[in-house]
Amino acid sequence: MPPRTSSWGDPASIIASPIGQLVVQIFCSAMGKSPAIFFAIAAFIIMNFVCITAQQARSRTVWAFSRDRMLPLSHIWHRLWPRTNTPAASVWIYSLLCVLINLIGLGSYITIAAISNLCAIALD
Repeated sequence: MPPRTSSWGDPASIIASPIGQLVVQIFCSAMGKSPAIFFAIAAFIIMNFVCITAQQARSRTVWAFSRDRMLPLSHIWHRLWPRTNTPAASVWIYSLLCVLINLIGLGSYITIAAISNLCAIALD
């Protein structure tokens, strides 16, 4: 049986792409260079808007929990940075927590997939 190909191109050539970004290579194979660049930039902008909003909401949650003394070292996470009157420590601890959780993915794909699936179920 001949190898399967789609309108996106040959899967082996997509994986071996010199671009190094599989999704962008699929866009490029399916639509051409200009639309691929547009959609890649649009995806980057959308991801930034989503991530900035999530970062703000979750660090605010850390700050609120520490305000109510429900976290260890609450006196540190509850402090406001005098220059901007923002809870900078809450933002940094949440960012560190995100980095540490995502480092698990470097060690084991199965473990990070299980954590992601558990979080998706917990959201419901």
